[in-house]
Amino acid sequence: MSSFFGELGQVSEFECHDRADFSNDVLKSNTPMVLRGFARQWPAVSIAERSDADFHQYLRSQALETEVIVFSYNENNNGNLAYTKDLSAYAFQSSKVPFTTALDDIFSARNNDSSKHYCGSVPVSGCLSEFKKDHAVSFLDSTIEPRIWLGNASKVSAHYDVSDNIACVVSGSRKFTLIPPDQISNLYVGPIDFNLAGRPASLVDLDQPDLKKYPRIKEALSVGLQTQLYPGDAIFIPTLWWHQVESIGDFNCLVNYWWSKTNNNASEAYEALIHGLLTISGMPEAQRMQWRSFYDHYVFRLNGDPAEHIPEHKRGVLGNRTPEINKKIKQFLFRSMSSKH
Repeated sequence: MSSFFGELGQVSEFECHDRADFSNDVLKSNTPMVLRGFARQWPAVSIAERSDADFHQYLRSQALETEVIVFSYNENNNGNLAYTKDLSAYAFQSSKVPFTTALDDIFSARNNDSSKHYCGSVPVSGCLSEFKKDHAVSFLDSTIEPRIWLGNASKVSAHYDVSDNIACVVSGSRKFTLIPPDQISNLYVGPIDFNLAGRPASLVDLDQPDLKKYPRIKEALSVGLQTQLYPGDAIFIPTLWWHQVESIGDFNCLVNYWWSKTNNNASEAYEALIHGLLTISGMPEAQRMQWRSFYDHYVFRLNGDPAEHIPEHKRGVLGNRTPEINKKIKQFLFRSMSSKH
């Protein structure tokens, strides 16, 4: 196996001063961007830098009894939250416990090599009574719910999100390896319906890829990016960018924010893809390619607006997106799909 970390390009860094900077220079870039010191003034960052014990006590003082999922693992898998080699199971155990228990177990496991824990994507409002109020991000809409990720040292395989993402390191450090969306065919992606956290993940360790087993991964890594974040730093990860994340530190914490640029639910595009597996992927190749031309025309609009020759008042579902049009499309889909089951 070869080690590629250190050979990849660096994620660009940007100093974000206000909402205009964020909207014009970060969001519109549509590429990952490091925001050094983005959360430097957060109370949690200052407390975490004092000591793990102080940070644990700070979180414990406002922790709620909400039930959360915890992944548990040992030193034998080097903290890799991935599959077993034969893909028959996960290389960790999961359980549901109160958030207070998860917090205490993660803190207690700092010096215990035989038992480590990881708890992620927990809505902050449901587990910490004061955190959201004390850690507002002025650049983001106040309705966006922050999520907290806590754990011992671990590594999460390369995966993607269907929303834009800002991830802020609070304690410990995070190493990110990022791959553009168009490299999906070179990433050796695992099962769609048997995955670690709702989305399929790459089967390749991007730090030490097995080039004999996964030869195309070298092409993906040739356009890959890397960075390491420290307390107070943040990273913007655009929709569908693959990212492998290594959490470094005995008691590490990250807070992230997901949101969509459009008014549509971000997961609906993914659901449309799954429906395409059902309806199109099993067709003969010639027929699939014919449907591809229709998708290119109506959905991806490679030749421009497919309705430009139709009077505006007659464009219907091809016209400007309004809540009424969206509702009409969804009602059609619901009636159509319900009649076939």
